[in-house]
Amino acid sequence: MFPRHQITLLDLSAGLSYLSNQRPSEELTLKTNSWTYPIEPFISIPDYFLSFYDVKNQLISWLCWIVFFVVIFTVLQKKFMKILPGIILAILWFITFCLYVIFLPVNKYYAIPTAPNLALIDFHSHTIYSHDGFATPRYSITWHKRNGFNTWFITDHNSTNGVAVIRDMVQRDKINAKICYGQEISDKYNNHLLVFGLKKLNPPYSTEETKNIVKYVHNNGGAVIVAHWWEDRGSGFEKLYKSGVDGFEIYSHTKKMPAASEILKTIAFCREKNLIMTGGTNWHGWGARNDVWTTVKIEDWQKMQHAEVENIIVNSIRNRKTDMFRTVIIDRNEPKTNLRVVFEPFVGLYYCFIGLNIWQRIVWLLWLSIMLLIIEKHNAFSTEKKNKLISYVYIVLSLFLLFCGILCFIKWGQVAQYNHMLKDCSLFLASLAVLWGLAGAIKR
Repeated sequence: MFPRHQITLLDLSAGLSYLSNQRPSEELTLKTNSWTYPIEPFISIPDYFLSFYDVKNQLISWLCWIVFFVVIFTVLQKKFMKILPGIILAILWFITFCLYVIFLPVNKYYAIPTAPNLALIDFHSHTIYSHDGFATPRYSITWHKRNGFNTWFITDHNSTNGVAVIRDMVQRDKINAKICYGQEISDKYNNHLLVFGLKKLNPPYSTEETKNIVKYVHNNGGAVIVAHWWEDRGSGFEKLYKSGVDGFEIYSHTKKMPAASEILKTIAFCREKNLIMTGGTNWHGWGARNDVWTTVKIEDWQKMQHAEVENIIVNSIRNRKTDMFRTVIIDRNEPKTNLRVVFEPFVGLYYCFIGLNIWQRIVWLLWLSIMLLIIEKHNAFSTEKKNKLISYVYIVLSLFLLFCGILCFIKWGQVAQYNHMLKDCSLFLASLAVLWGLAGAIKR
């Protein structure tokens, strides 16, 4: 029998394990969407890929191993002329699979509060009103509710237009959620600052000193938190503290996640200076997975208006009520070393599999059996029939990607003055569709 690998909820602010036998959760419980059990392999693999802590290098590791096995397999079959086409096709499949991972709208885990009057907050999220956002206002609501949030700040880059749109949707559809004003900006030193509580922040910011921005925000009743400081840019802790910021983001999703030592260093600094610690998803619309919540206890928050909840949170940040804020994350309890990155496909899949319960493992075995039967049936076909079937698959995939690209372009047309990511994405999807179309034509 494989060992069972326990995934836990950790309170970063206090260092408490929330799902251990020794200390059960008093505020949050981690749940799995039971309806996803029948399609477990199609959910677990994307969840694993979206948990990468060093995205670029882990993806490179996967691609290198895939190419390596393609070459070995082709050489063993003595089909030397097919090595290069095989590599190109493998890369094309890998890119397409990555698109599946980031666009699959199904999450595996979510959190629910077990304590009364607990607001589960996302302090850092984006929509299509950001230049690099992919999430529509409607999908922002859907994604946050699926992951257990009942309150979130929209922190689009240099824009607050998305907040009013989402508030209207929430009110019209009678959704139990509070949407708060936020904005992500950069200062003269390229510090990324999350500004909370202001409906409008007059530019320019990129030429301004940090302290001047903080002063302006404070004078207008807002609060400032430093976002994803670990990306090796901007000012140091002391300079930011002296600029008057209200706190630091201690956990958020970026291309490279902070090491545990960096998180502990930030926590220690915030405790020493009495600064607020928050967690934010930094979600732009890519991927269904989430692993961070910030909890704040607010009496009868459900009965309040959006602005009332926002004011309580922002004023608590400004007044440095540090005991009110607790950042909780999912901890996979896995090694995060350079050696692991080298052997990522083997180590990652091992931990992915041993994190499953007995029923999930049974579903995996059933799907593997189905796949083996399909392969066996496919191998029984003649070469001509195989090629025709594969050609149809490539062409259908091409048409689907082209359709998605057109949808992205239409969506971009609605927010072109704010967003360029959607246009780039539509062009990328169209290009990929052309490549799959060519592959289908060649295979015929």
